Formats: sequence, C-alpha cells, structure tokens
Amino acid sequence: MRRFFGLAVAIVVLAPVAGMAGAAPPETQGLIAFAERDRANPDRVTIKTVRPDGTHVREIRLGEGHRWMPDGRRLLFATVYRRAHGLFTTTAAGRDLRWVDCYYCRRKPNPALDPLYFEWELSPDGDRLVALGSSGFVIRIVDITTGLDGDTVLDPDRDLVEDCGAGCESVFNPTWSPDGTRIAYIEGTAGYGGRICIVRAAGGNPRCITSRGEDSRPDWSPDGRWIAFDRFCGRRCQTAIYVIRPNGTGLRRVRAHASDPSWSADGSRIAFVRLGRPGTCDTFPCGLGIGTMRRDGTDPRIVTRNARHFAPEWQPH
Repeated sequence: MRRFFGLAVAIVVLAPVAGMAGAAPPETQGLIAFAERDRANPDRVTIKTVRPDGTHVREIRLGEGHRWMPDGRRLLFATVYRRAHGLFTTTAAGRDLRWVDCYYCRRKPNPALDPLYFEWELSPDGDRLVALGSSGFVIRIVDITTGLDGDTVLDPDRDLVEDCGAGCESVFNPTWSPDGTRIAYIEGTAGYGGRICIVRAAGGNPRCITSRGEDSRPDWSPDGRWIAFDRFCGRRCQTAIYVIRPNGTGLRRVRAHASDPSWSADGSRIAFVRLGRPGTCDTFPCGLGIGTMRRDGTDPRIVTRNARHFAPEWQPH
C-alpha cells in the first residue's frame, strides 16, 4: 500500500523468510497495478496494470493512490471525474467507474478525508478505510460501506492516532495487517521517512519496531509474519528494501537499490521499483521501472523499463 516518500549494496538471502517450494510462477500471480508519471507534466499520473511477465500493459485512468479492493476485482483510487475530486473504484480492466466519496462535492469539503494526501488502504473485509487526517498527525478509520453505492458522503468513524508525540512531525503510510486487527504506519518527517509503528485497529498505545527514522512504505506479507519496507540511506545508496517481523525481530535487507515493496498474493514474491546505482542517471531517485523478486531478494525479474513508473501494487487474488 503502500505510500509516496523516500525512495542501500548487497543481496542478503533470508533463511527465515524463505520457503519457496510450491510457489506459483510469478507470471500466474495476478496483475500489478502501477503509476506512470507524464513526461511533460509530472503532476499528471496515469494508473496502469501489467502482468508480472511484463505483458499486457493496460491503461486504467488518470489518478493516484491506487489500491486493490480486498477481493482483487476492483481498484480504488483518487481522480477527478465530472468536476468531482474524490475516491472512485473501477474494474481491473478500467471499466464500470463508481463513485465512493469525493473530497469536494457541492463546494463542501468532506471532513472524512484529506484532499492533500493520497494515503489510504482498505481493511481486509473491505468495510473500513484507514486514511490520513488533515492535520498530518492523524490516522483515521472511516466506514466506507455506505459510500460504495456512490450515494452517501462518508463520515469519519474515529481517529486512531491523534498525536505521535514529541519530535514527531507527521504520520503517514498506514497499512492494515492481513487479519485486520493491526495497522502499521510511519511516524517521523513527511517526505523523508521515520520509524515503523504498529497500533491495534481497535485503538491503544502504538509500539514502534524500528528506530532509525529513515523508513517508509511498510507492507504486510499475506500471512502477517513479515513487513517489507523502504529504508533510505542517502544519495550514495538511495533506498533498499528490508523485512522485519511485526514484533521487531528478524530485520534483514533483501535488496539494495530498490523501493516500494508490494507482496504477491501467495507471499512468495515482492514487486518493487528498480533503482539505478547513483551516477547512472541524472535524476534522484534514479528509477528504472518495475521489477519482481523472491521474498529473499533473489531471482529478480524485470517487468517494465520505464523510469517514470512507480508505486507497484500486486493484485491480492
């Protein structure tokens, strides 16, 4: 879900997260949705899908913040349609556009969601949305069951994280655990990363499992045993993908020069943004396109070769 912050030189084989026997071939594991930034206008973003083998690229629609619905049949994303700026869903083929909620409808801002952020994720049961609140310090739970029919403006359910404490400038990148009981998120400095914290969806005190302040984009494995995430380490090494257990143990780097992890439905592979080594291109971060790898960082495969591709989201089913 991961997620728009931060984008580190070895491949470490993870015995604890191995177990590839019986894994489905990557080309059979559903679609990967991703975003493509327009060459002439970087603010113009198009959502697309592609098979893991790089074939059958399909343009869905202009929009941002794309997330798969829990059943994998539809995509949730933000876009502007008929002057309504808000959340919509569409099929994996880009058809049957449905309105969920709009930020600005009838000139009245909706207090449930913030128009400045594209950070949300649906709960595994599809009934709730975790999203950022307007202050930058709030993670909010929103009941979306009424909005899925497109005829009711959503209302905030409750604020889950209201104040991240001294020295914390913001919270971001909220993402549900597969069983829907916990939410991992980043607290730190927006745009630069922070530390991974976990809070129960029912509320309570968060527990932070990393402390470096350079982490972002957490993504739970389908079995809930691991969290993959980005760790930024400066312009010399850009970003690497790490994994860690939700209890804070087992921290390992799985791939350098990579970002934006997204697990496949069976948890055997991770989609990611491929990053070039510093000095190999003029931009920072130095994106090379979308790739996939085994969960231990081995067997990297190229999916796309476009530097303007980012935010891969692997179809859950």
